[in-house]
Amino acid sequence: MKTTSRRWLTTALSVALLLTPTLAWAEDGSGTDSHDTPHARVMIGSPSPTASPITPRMADTPQIGAGQLCTRIGDVTGSVSNETGNRFGQLDQDFSQRNTNVAARFENASKRIADARSKADADRQADFDRLNAKATTDAQKQAVATFVATVKQAVTTRRAAVDAADATFRAGVLAAISQRQTQLLAAATTYKNTVAAATAAARASCAAGARPDTVRATLRAALTTARANLQAARTTADKVHSNLDPLKTAHQTAIAQADATFKAAVAQALATLKSALGA
Repeated sequence: MKTTSRRWLTTALSVALLLTPTLAWAEDGSGTDSHDTPHARVMIGSPSPTASPITPRMADTPQIGAGQLCTRIGDVTGSVSNETGNRFGQLDQDFSQRNTNVAARFENASKRIADARSKADADRQADFDRLNAKATTDAQKQAVATFVATVKQAVTTRRAAVDAADATFRAGVLAAISQRQTQLLAAATTYKNTVAAATAAARASCAAGARPDTVRATLRAALTTARANLQAARTTADKVHSNLDPLKTAHQTAIAQADATFKAAVAQALATLKSALGA
């Protein structure tokens, strides 16, 4: 009986020790650095999750001489307003598409994690079944049952920590994207309103009998200033990727801490199992 018990103890501990890597690392991937972290899943290698605001240009406006400006002011201001309006609409579409793309990347990442966890659960249960099959006495069965319960709780705790870290990272990414888009949209809106005011002033000046060349110079100066201000706003708007660095660091730290806690719990469970079986 003692020989059988020793043989079972050796077999059980061997299975348990082989089980450890599966328990420790197969939660979300296949290795210690295979957690498939959100910043790797979503941002690296992906297109920038923000769109550029209106690119101001006058290439599509009618080429009208200075002396003809007031006689054809409707053509000029109408063309400028239409082009600006079209680009403003395109900006909204770009933002919407970028947000859809980012959401899809997060969704795909979540699915990959769920699939990996399902496989890890199946593999882990197979290991548990092998341990249970080796247990013959009530004491052995109780020791294995305690080990299994402890490991399952460690898995649950680790997954909760990982999910919380993922959720925090995702919220931070979306907030950074939203902040930049808000800044760019405000800049584009200011540009649109400035162009509208400049074209309205040009029409009013023509109606008041101002010299066409003067009206043209004033309009051109106003549009040039509007373009310069828009470009400056684009340059100073918060960049998404640089704002993600602290989020990445915090996420990696949380994952590492969850891993360390998990491995400690499994190691303690193995020690307890060994002690119980040895007794």
